[in-house]
Amino acid sequence: MEVISGWGSTHDLDGIYSYEHFYEKPSSGYSAILRTGCVEVVQCFGASHKFIPNPALEGGLMQAFGKAVKWLPMTEMGPPVSVMVSLLDVGGRALHFGPSHPILGIRRISKSDLIMHDVFIEKLEMTPAEVLRPICDAIWQASGLERSFNFDEAGKWRPQPWD
Repeated sequence: MEVISGWGSTHDLDGIYSYEHFYEKPSSGYSAILRTGCVEVVQCFGASHKFIPNPALEGGLMQAFGKAVKWLPMTEMGPPVSVMVSLLDVGGRALHFGPSHPILGIRRISKSDLIMHDVFIEKLEMTPAEVLRPICDAIWQASGLERSFNFDEAGKWRPQPWD
């Protein structure tokens, strides 16, 4: 039987999972709607990657948040909502901005796992940028920088053309 690539879904005791698969390679991530009302999104960078792509990481977080907000009605749960992001097994990796944009002060992440403080939101109408800016800032701070420079002074997400 030929294994094809695409999307799949499955159920288990904890909830419903959607995942992407490529032939016989392991999935690089999944999304889950858990029976507790939690929406979980997981993406793996892979052991061979020494860098965390930027602004791709922040863009992925923005997309995942947008999808998660749409899924919440399926859980019959509403605000208030707590949003939390964790980056696992990132020790020794650095944010990557492209070969032509070295940023002074950047350093490799010293902690194996970055477990961010949660962001509490009262209404689902908040934009992904409003919710995720403190989390994005914390990722940059773990890399030795004061904040994410992909946000403008007004707090709008404006990814820089790093490459």
